[in-house]
Amino acid sequence: MQSGDRQPNFYSNLAALYYDQAVRCAKNKCSFACIAMCWAAIDYAIDHELRGGSKLNLETLQPRPQIPHNSHDIPGKLKRLWLLFPELKGWEDELLVLYQCFRNTFLHGKLENMKEHTLDGTGNAIRTISVESGGKAFPLGHTIELFSAIAEADRTSSADRMSKEVHLIGAAEKVAGQAVITMERFFKEFMAAISRADVPKSKESVEQLVFDEWNGWLSSIYTDIQQALVNRHIFRETLAVVQANPRIQTDDTFYSWMRTVYSQAAVVAVRRQADRRKDVVSLARLLDEIRKSPAVISRDRFVALYTAGRLPAHLGHRDFDKFAGADEPSISAAMIEKDLAQLQKTAASIKLFSHKRVAHYDDKKFQKVPTWNELDECLDLSEALLKKYLCIFRAEAHINIVPTWQYDWKEIFLVPWIEKNG
Repeated sequence: MQSGDRQPNFYSNLAALYYDQAVRCAKNKCSFACIAMCWAAIDYAIDHELRGGSKLNLETLQPRPQIPHNSHDIPGKLKRLWLLFPELKGWEDELLVLYQCFRNTFLHGKLENMKEHTLDGTGNAIRTISVESGGKAFPLGHTIELFSAIAEADRTSSADRMSKEVHLIGAAEKVAGQAVITMERFFKEFMAAISRADVPKSKESVEQLVFDEWNGWLSSIYTDIQQALVNRHIFRETLAVVQANPRIQTDDTFYSWMRTVYSQAAVVAVRRQADRRKDVVSLARLLDEIRKSPAVISRDRFVALYTAGRLPAHLGHRDFDKFAGADEPSISAAMIEKDLAQLQKTAASIKLFSHKRVAHYDDKKFQKVPTWNELDECLDLSEALLKKYLCIFRAEAHINIVPTWQYDWKEIFLVPWIEKNG
C-alpha cells in the first residue's frame, strides 16, 4: 500500500496512538516528549482530514495531558496545539524552534543528532529573542526541561552574562543530554505500541522508521571514516615528499610531531568505529543492530532503489543475492555476524592501545604496541565495510571513499616556508 492510497482511518489510528503516547509522557512528567507526541498527533489528524475523514477534535479526548506552559496565538498547525494546551500562551518563539528540532530529529528517528539539534535550536531561539528583547535577560519560570536550565542560569548569572548565548547553551547542555535519553525511551515505547496496534502496514511502518534511523547513522559513519582516510592520505603523501628529497631527511621534531598527531587521530577513529555501546553511532553498533533485526534490510526495499532509478528489477535481485542468498527475503544475519566479528578482531589491538595510551594512560607496562600495518589494516577494513553497506542501504557503488581534490593541495611545499632576511 503506497502512502497516497492509505485510507483516512490509517491516519486517525496513528493520531490516536501518538495522542495516547502524549498522555503517557505527561504522566511521566516528560513535557518535551509530550509536546512532540501531540505535534505528531495533530499532523496525522490533519492528514486524516485531507483524505476526506471527519475532523478529529483531539482537544476533546480524555485524559488530557496536563503540561504547564505559555504561548501566543500563531497561524497554522500550532493553533491546534493551543487548543490542547491553552497554558502555552506566551512562548511561541521558543516552542517553534523546539518543534523544528523534533521534526528534524526525534519524529524522524534520527536520535543521534537530537542533542546537537536541541542545542542549535536553543541557540537560534536565544538569538531571536535576545534581539527582540533588546538583549534583556530571559524571564524566569519556564517549565520545559531545557528552558528550566536557562531559567536556572538566569537566577545565578548577571544580566550581562545572560545576554551571551554561549553561557545559556552551556547551562542547558546537561539537561539536553537527559532529554535525549528520556525521549529515546518514549520513542521506543511508541514504536512498540505501533507494532501492537491494528494499523494497516504497521510492521512496514516500524521497519521503515528503523531503516531511516540506521541510514542516518550511516551518513555520520561515512563522514568519520572518510576523514580518517583523508588524514592517512595526506600523511602518506607528505612522507613521500620527504622521502623524495634527501635534503630534508633529518631526525626532526616536526616529523615526530606529525607522526604522533596522525597516529593518535587514526587510533581514536578506529576505536570510535569499533565501539558497540548503545549510546554511540558507529560502524560496529550499526552492524550489531542489523544483526538483531536483519528483516529491516529487505529484498523489496533494496530492489526498489534500482527501479526508482529506472534500472531493471532483475539487476537489483542479482545484487541482493550477494548479501542474502538466492531468493532470500532479507539480508543474511550470518554475513553480518562475520563482518562484525572481523571488525572487532581487527580493531582489538588498536582499541586496547587507545584505552591504555591515548584516551587514558595506564601505569602498567604496555606489552605490545600496534604496528603501522595493523593500523592500516583497520582503516582498510573500515573502508571496505563502509563501501559494502553504502551499497546495501543506498545501492551506491563507491570506488574510493577519499575524494579527488580539485586543486593541488601539495602546492604549499613548492615554496620556502620561512623567508631568509635580506
